[in-house]
Parts: sequence; structure tokens; C-alpha cells
Amino acid sequence: MSQPPTPVAEGGQAASPADPTVAAPPASTPPAAEKGKAQHLGLVAGVIALILLAGIVVVGMVLVAHHDQTTGTGSRSVAEASPSMSPTPTDVGNAAGTDHSGDLRRLLLKMPADARAWQQDGITDETMTLDQVASTRSKPEAMAGQLRRYDFSDGAARCWARRDARDVCVQLLRFKSALRASQFLQFFNSGVADINADRGGRFADVPGGAWFVNPEADKYGKVYSETSGQRGDIVIFAFCWEPAPKESVVQIVQETTKQQYDLL
Repeated sequence: MSQPPTPVAEGGQAASPADPTVAAPPASTPPAAEKGKAQHLGLVAGVIALILLAGIVVVGMVLVAHHDQTTGTGSRSVAEASPSMSPTPTDVGNAAGTDHSGDLRRLLLKMPADARAWQQDGITDETMTLDQVASTRSKPEAMAGQLRRYDFSDGAARCWARRDARDVCVQLLRFKSALRASQFLQFFNSGVADINADRGGRFADVPGGAWFVNPEADKYGKVYSETSGQRGDIVIFAFCWEPAPKESVVQIVQETTKQQYDLL
């Protein structure tokens, strides 16, 4: 973007999911008079390389590993959504804005009446562990590392398929604090500025809002788009797969993200 600000650095470490090793020393040691200058230039080059690496890795990590659920067979698990899981104004944390407590499933956007529920691989009750969140990404190990780094607490997801072949999924990721959620999302979106404007960018409807689209249809004829946003200690991700023009798919996920944001 579902990849965009400058990676957050903590404790003197570059915010990179790959944690690259220190560069090898130069083949020859510069004269003492030039040593300080050489070290400065080397540091600048190293920082630039880390920023570029962060953008590349995050962009690769952002894409959800495409699911076979669109076929209606295999890993799709069709089930009826539980009415008790629809958000209500009295739910604990539903209107907290900054700190949310209680069952995240009660804060998820309600599935449309004309849709059927499906679940991502390994998720059986709409709750998500760190490993389950990471498994929905094309680079699960990198994603898991960043979730741990920024103190991920727990998650929830709701996915549905409509008869018009539109598949939508919403994820809520809760962190130990609003600050940690913001730091995670800043890092996650650190590749957006480096991708073409027709493939991703920012949107101002929600804090931390960013979007990504893959305009090339997949083997099912569907275009994929993803958005992100934040509400206090919760990071929102919304995904859509649909056989439609990319502008339409991007609009769907942005609207979905805004609707989910308004519930939190």
C-alpha cells in the first residue's frame, strides 16, 4: 500500500523487518586524516540502504497471501455469522476511542445481510493470535517479527463473500498502547511513498490511512486492494477481492475501513 511514512527507529536500531547484518569493512583502511570522513559517508550509505530495504520488504509483506477461498472450495470455511458478535453502543471499549478492552469480535464490522461468512486458514472463531495474523501475509516471518517488536496483544477478523463475487475481510489488531499501534502502522506503511501513485497512497478519512491495489487480476479474475488505519490501540486492515475496475475495489476497502473506524 494493503506498501508507505518513514520507518520508526527505536533504541538506536533501524526499523527494518529484515534486521540486516552490519556491512563488511572496506578492503583497505583509509588514512587517518580521511577515516572520520569515510565513516560518515559509510553511515549515510548504510542508513539509505536500510530505508530502501525496509520499503522493499514491507511492500512485499503487505500483500495478503492470496487465498483459495474465492473458489468456494478448499480452505474456505463457510459459516453463519453470530448475531451476538455485532457491535453495539454498550459493548466494553466500543466507544473508548483510545484504549479498547474486551472481546474484539464485538467491535468488528457487521457482515452484510446478503453475504456468507468465510474464515482465513487456521482461524475458526474470528479471533487471531500473532501467528495467525502473520500467516495471512506473504512474508509471515517478517510480519510476526514486527508484531512482536511493537507489542501486539491480540486480533480478530471477519470475512464475507457476496453473490456478486466480492470477497471482503476486516482485521482488528490490538497493541499494548495507542503509541505502539501507531509505531507499528508507521513502519508497516513505510513503503507507500515508494510505489507508483496508481498502486497506492494515503487517504485522509482515518488516522494512518493508506491504500494499496494490485491492478492485475488474479487467476480468479479478481483485483485485490487493501487499506489500513488506526483508532487508538487498534490497527485496522481491510481487504477486498473483486472482478471490478481497480478504482472501484479501492473505494470499497476505503469505505469499509472508515465504517470500521467509526465503530471503534
